[in-house]
Amino acid sequence: MRWGEAGLEDRFVPPLEAERELAEVIGAWTSLHMWRRARLDVGFNGVFTWHWFAGGTVLEPGFGVPVRLWANLTQALYVGLITAPHYSGSTSFTSEHSELLMGVGVGYRIRRCDVMEVTSSRNALEGLLTRVGLGIGVACRI
Repeated sequence: MRWGEAGLEDRFVPPLEAERELAEVIGAWTSLHMWRRARLDVGFNGVFTWHWFAGGTVLEPGFGVPVRLWANLTQALYVGLITAPHYSGSTSFTSEHSELLMGVGVGYRIRRCDVMEVTSSRNALEGLLTRVGLGIGVACRI
């Protein structure tokens, strides 16, 4: 049993709402294992969001700092709580802005990699039901 580990993550967030956008999140994380039942992850992500407007397509760059607390249900299956402040830069169609993601997730460990599903609210400070998203990702330990 390791007390800590580090890895890389790639997560795809398809559009679920009327808004026409999708995002890809690429990042690095480190973990601290606690009592073989819990894990605390902290990371740094690049967040790339594509928006489709009548005037064209825009890539909005940003970054996030996720903090996740996972509880192991079995050696491979886990559930958790996620929070991540995000900052997005301005583009020709969007202004710079910050938002707080909050959500829940479930994951399954397969050897050195995890497959995860995360459901989150992108504007948690404005109400938990605004801009709900679903992310599907893979994280591998290095």
